[in-house]
Amino acid sequence: MKCWTVYCHIHVATQRKYIGLTSQTVEKRWKNHINAAKSSKGGRWHFPNAIRKYGPEAFESKVLGKFSSLEEANAEEKRLISKYDTRNPEKGFNLAKGGGAQPHPIRKNPWNRPEYRAKMAAVPSPFHTPQARAANKASLNTSESRVKRVRLSKEVLARPGMKEKLSAISKEIHARPEVKARMSAAFKGKKRGPLSSNVRDKIRASNTGKKHTAESRLKMSLMQIGKKRPSEIVERIAQKVRKYVTENGRVIYKICRVHGLVSVNDCHIGKYGSGNPRIMCGFCVRARGQELRRRMSAEKVKLSSEERGARISAALKGRKLSSEHRAKLSVANRLRKTSQETKEKLSAALKTSWRKRQAL
Repeated sequence: MKCWTVYCHIHVATQRKYIGLTSQTVEKRWKNHINAAKSSKGGRWHFPNAIRKYGPEAFESKVLGKFSSLEEANAEEKRLISKYDTRNPEKGFNLAKGGGAQPHPIRKNPWNRPEYRAKMAAVPSPFHTPQARAANKASLNTSESRVKRVRLSKEVLARPGMKEKLSAISKEIHARPEVKARMSAAFKGKKRGPLSSNVRDKIRASNTGKKHTAESRLKMSLMQIGKKRPSEIVERIAQKVRKYVTENGRVIYKICRVHGLVSVNDCHIGKYGSGNPRIMCGFCVRARGQELRRRMSAEKVKLSSEERGARISAALKGRKLSSEHRAKLSVANRLRKTSQETKEKLSAALKTSWRKRQAL
């Protein structure tokens, strides 16, 4: 049901008023007044002049009454203009005495008439020629146009409630049976090709660091209930998850991601922290060992003996050896043959230490 609103725009500093009548919201009617003040047509009387002079922020708006019939709204507008004497330039901005609003005539859409459609179809449009379409497409493909569209899209989506509003509209449209049937017919028989590397990189970058919430994981789990995957997909997943090939309960092959099937005889058998056996590809273990040795040798070449000694000393500083470790070192030192040069160094060090003690 249509509602008519009697409103009042007040200049805060002088308390001068403009009283009007509208079937729109007060906010929308105020925007129309601002646009009229900016325009050169019809914007040269008291109220638009005041908006231009003081600015829109110098006014406040109030709703004075809402009515279901235009006759009651007209009578109230006329009464309030007379009561507040807003036709007086010292008290308000109204020019008319009010009460003369008429309902707008309902205009029919001319495109609903077949003769109008035929008439307009016969007139060539300058915007629908091949040259115009090509020029429009070229202007949209420029970097400046893309940057501008992305910026405008982000500004629109940043408005409060806009994402929820667009999501609700999209869900409502895609829930229609005719839309579902049209989309199904459009994609039927089409096979989606592999994604390009650029698209994969963009998807990977957008998903990096994201974590599914507990609610999201529960939804995905519920969606998979009752679904049957094709046998080739099941076999592909099993091949990725499977680590060993067994026969009669015994492991005969290790499935390596790099070397494929590796005989257990060529594997390295270790243990997990829990004590369970760990079967590793021997080729990978040897390759990692060679790479580690290469890095260590390269590091040794880079460091001088003094630097290496200083680094080892800094690493061992403050550490205490266990009794077992000290016993092993003692046994190793007894079996070691000391060179003549080392003996001389130790003797000199002991003499120096004895002289220091004697001096004290």
